[in-house]
Amino acid sequence: MKYSIYYEPRVLHFLSGAEESGDLPLIPADDAGAGELWQIFSQWADDTRAGDAAVVGRDPARLFRAFASRFELVEAAGGLVTCPTKEILMIYRNGLWDLPKGKIDAGERPEEAAIREVTEECGVDGLSIGRALPVSFHVYLLKGERWMLKKTQWFHMHARQMQLPSPQLTENISRAEWVNPAYLKPLLSRSYRSVADLLRLYIDLYI
Repeated sequence: MKYSIYYEPRVLHFLSGAEESGDLPLIPADDAGAGELWQIFSQWADDTRAGDAAVVGRDPARLFRAFASRFELVEAAGGLVTCPTKEILMIYRNGLWDLPKGKIDAGERPEEAAIREVTEECGVDGLSIGRALPVSFHVYLLKGERWMLKKTQWFHMHARQMQLPSPQLTENISRAEWVNPAYLKPLLSRSYRSVADLLRLYIDLYI
């Protein structure tokens, strides 16, 4: 399993060896604990010239868990929604193209949260859950004070028909649109890296 953290627009990977890393800069961290991993992240995050990098150790799952322990966890769920014509439902929020998603409420299953968020943010109902898509993790600094780790569980969802979306303006969503995959590429450069990567993977595998 590959463990990756998005710190937009960069990605920090946790890998078991150089053979998996390609041309990424390597950061050895075999026996690193949470404190050492935090220092690695801080130096990487503060270096505005740094691109993607790989933390390498014998047990990347342990390294990932130790790193994640330094953050406050937020769990979310979202949907990559397609209609019978295979068009994809996207939203435009705060100047970027995105997919509908939001926090999971207490006692709510991720699948329930994903359907609720799509319905609230886009005004589209009659949705059904298909396959689970890769989970994404990204970190951010909330109000300049608290470091957060958002874990988003993504699902491929189906809409029975192409309903006219209605953007949830109170959530700063100015547009909600069905996008033909053939015209998706120009939007990816104006999207979050994590969302763009998910869309590319979906199109490569299933379209």
